[in-house]
Amino acid sequence: MTETKTLRKSYVSRLLVIDKSNIEDFELLPNHRHLRNAQVGRIYQALKKGKHFESQIVVNQKGRKMQLIDGGHRISAIAGFLKEFPDKQIEVNMAVYDNLDEEGIKEVFSIWNKGIKQSPEDYINLRKNEIPIWKLLSNSFPCKVSIYSQKGDFIKFKTLLGAYMGAVYLNEPNSYDGNIDIFIKKSKELGHKDYKFLSRFIEGFGSVFGNPSNTNPFSSYVIFNALMRVYYDNNVWQGESYFWNKVRSSIYKSSIIMKYSLSGYARLMIRPCVDEMLILLNKGKRSNYFVLRQKEKSNAVVKEKVRKEEERGFGVVELKAMAKEL
Repeated sequence: MTETKTLRKSYVSRLLVIDKSNIEDFELLPNHRHLRNAQVGRIYQALKKGKHFESQIVVNQKGRKMQLIDGGHRISAIAGFLKEFPDKQIEVNMAVYDNLDEEGIKEVFSIWNKGIKQSPEDYINLRKNEIPIWKLLSNSFPCKVSIYSQKGDFIKFKTLLGAYMGAVYLNEPNSYDGNIDIFIKKSKELGHKDYKFLSRFIEGFGSVFGNPSNTNPFSSYVIFNALMRVYYDNNVWQGESYFWNKVRSSIYKSSIIMKYSLSGYARLMIRPCVDEMLILLNKGKRSNYFVLRQKEKSNAVVKEKVRKEEERGFGVVELKAMAKEL
């Protein structure tokens, strides 16, 4: 048998005239890339001026439906254009794959987006169904958790888990904002006990500061990460009620802490903010009740802390991992 010298593409190229009769045949994938209204608007305005986008749309053919792997902004703009001008038609060139499964769609998406910067949120959104804790957070949680920024009360998935994993894995107070593949890998390791820990934190946060949101200064990057670290290092020893009552009386109205809400995404400001919080929480005490704890290396200390975490019904990933090594 003679091997072919030609490497064949795995899709079929098709020229399609899109009009009001077939625009509904296109559908967004459940984990589609976040559509940005500004981008859709730019394409829409170009179409109104008679300018074509001249680029290929990539779809997965599932029966009559064409699942959009790459081209959501363009098809959304075309849909709006045809709604305003129902007698118009737009000719597009398409790369059509046949009946891909979820893994195949991810692979094709990566191929067609090589060289195009993909946002961390797009990357997470495409893989969120592989992350067990995402299902817990999106179905039942004290506040709304979203992959993307939005209006109203919510916290971003990456912000919440970045702050938590920073408290769990890092000695120096910081957010776990490293390589996105590592972030995904570590997120997959989180389970029900981590979810319960985060639920308690957000419940306490909400009781003092109100729900997380873009307009809540205590939801800002630096303050939120600092508070998560202080809570992680102290809530087991202080107890939930005492911890949040002290936060309310010492941190809630502090102008010193409030200034950190203006620090943007300055990771280097997290440690100074933690230090300021600890000073306020320990004010008037002879010894430091609230501390920044280094990761213990003593087997006995680790075992005892794991036992206490298990009793309280929520655990910490690092402690479980360390306990396995004992």
